[in-house]
Amino acid sequence: MRSTTTIDDMLSVTMGTTVGLIEIREVIEKDYTIDEFDDKRREHYIITIRDSIERLKKFAEDFQNTTFTNWVKRHINFLEEDLKQQLFYEELSDNLRDYLLQTVDYRTNKIKNENHKLDKQLIMKNCKENRTVG
Repeated sequence: MRSTTTIDDMLSVTMGTTVGLIEIREVIEKDYTIDEFDDKRREHYIITIRDSIERLKKFAEDFQNTTFTNWVKRHINFLEEDLKQQLFYEELSDNLRDYLLQTVDYRTNKIKNENHKLDKQLIMKNCKENRTVG
């Protein structure tokens, strides 16, 4: 059995790295699935919060009590700020997940191309060695 060459070792490393990137991609895809469920939950949350805000405004108008109206305004401000933050962080999370997936895909393709070049070099080297032996 022949000893390994630098090309063999490099090919082995890049193939191992490719497998790692494929595993990372699978995890990101699972996160997309989880996010779909979370988006449905959030959609219900957003509808409920907006409806609550409208009902509180109407209730405060009907009640005509300064103390209660001030409490309602504070509560509405809290709900509106919470909703704004929910949407902001969801967008950040979606953008990060998209970036991760694009980066993993780019790196995987780059390594696959490098593997192809190394494979080609290894085949050419083996062909040359076989010609000189025979």
